[in-house]
Amino acid sequence: MGHIVFAAPTIGRFHLHDVLARQLMRRGHRVTVLAADPVTECFYRAQGMRTHLLPLRRATAELRGMPLGSNALRDCRLAGSPRPSSAQLGRARARLGRFVPELLRFFGIETPEIVLFHQERTGLHGLIDFVAQEFGCEVLHTGAGLLPGTMQWDARGIDGDSSICDREPDDYRHAPRDQSFVMAALAAVLGGVNADPIGRSGIRRPGLFARTRSFVRALKRRQTGPARGAFSAWRLARPTRTTRPKHTSDLPEGPFVTVLLQDLESAALRLDADDPPSHAQLILAAHAATWAFDSTLPLVVIPPAGGLSRRVRRTLSGRVGRIVIGRPEDAMNAVTTGLAVATVNHPHGLAAMLAGTPLLHTGRALYTHAGIAHATTLDRMRDDLPKALEQSSAPYRESYLTRTLVYDHIWCDADQPDENGLHGLVQNVERSADRARPTTERISYRAGPAWLATEE
Repeated sequence: MGHIVFAAPTIGRFHLHDVLARQLMRRGHRVTVLAADPVTECFYRAQGMRTHLLPLRRATAELRGMPLGSNALRDCRLAGSPRPSSAQLGRARARLGRFVPELLRFFGIETPEIVLFHQERTGLHGLIDFVAQEFGCEVLHTGAGLLPGTMQWDARGIDGDSSICDREPDDYRHAPRDQSFVMAALAAVLGGVNADPIGRSGIRRPGLFARTRSFVRALKRRQTGPARGAFSAWRLARPTRTTRPKHTSDLPEGPFVTVLLQDLESAALRLDADDPPSHAQLILAAHAATWAFDSTLPLVVIPPAGGLSRRVRRTLSGRVGRIVIGRPEDAMNAVTTGLAVATVNHPHGLAAMLAGTPLLHTGRALYTHAGIAHATTLDRMRDDLPKALEQSSAPYRESYLTRTLVYDHIWCDADQPDENGLHGLVQNVERSADRARPTTERISYRAGPAWLATEE
């Protein structure tokens, strides 16, 4: 069986890593958590998992050939500096360079069959990916999918880093198409149907001495973020209270245009969009486009989970024309029933495609390449909105949706994984590991919403 490494996971996604590790170990695999900071390492070790903390060392010749510049730029962009100064880049390069000697030593000794990344796209994760592949390890990236309750997976990365973005529309010409599956996926999105989740393990709070020690070690490594949360970081693994999406009557009864907003700190926004617009800029551009097309059409704004700032609300309050501020839980209804949807690169824009709703986006996304969404800019949106509405149907729409949701996604909720979804994740991990050490016992998984997965 194989050795599987979890690459610098977060405490917040412990439940997913926990159930996956237990399933993999039951099937004979060895699992190691490669931790980037003492606090995370302390937590995972307290849960009984095999861990390895990456020490920070001085690097000299080991830096040659390492992609430190590109990954340092990635860290700067994630920190909110799309055009960092040379000093900022230099500091980011220096931080990453201190991980290099131990990464080379770890992969030289352990040589795992597969390295699994989940959701994170930091410069360190990019560096781990590079070193792992240099040592011949298979790599698998997973992350939040384009629909609620799904996960995307790819050998190269997620979102804008995914190899899926290299495809062309013609790649879907002969791809399978399953209209009933597409309709079932749409029904699952609108109904908020999820499979019964797997039970959670009890969280073991690290002892006071262990937490204090991890705090001191994090301070010495100048990892101030983990150090600040050292004494309460374990709380991040506790389940958050989730509620089913509520159907609302707050949306306009007639036709409307939807604006789907994202958290301004999201990795997809900061890494996959050049000069991403602010909330106000995107809303005002969509409002101008809607007003020019039909001044009677209201604009429905779906804010991110954190809501809209007071400044944005004040900016919108004096505008001519009806602007409706919806709620985050209205997203699926607004996206699927609107006349058109405008976003930067929100993943849930795929729900609009399921419903046949035109989607205009200004940033790179997993649906950019397929020709079923309309790439635009803030300046061109006024001209592109009528064109998108005039297009009867996108070519290969059902083929794209079928291939994306059946083969490029796993139907598993990362926060509340179910048994079938976990089997799909294990299946993909083992397929990658099988290239080095084949296994004989297979595991069953069926793609699709909960009721499809339970059908004979």
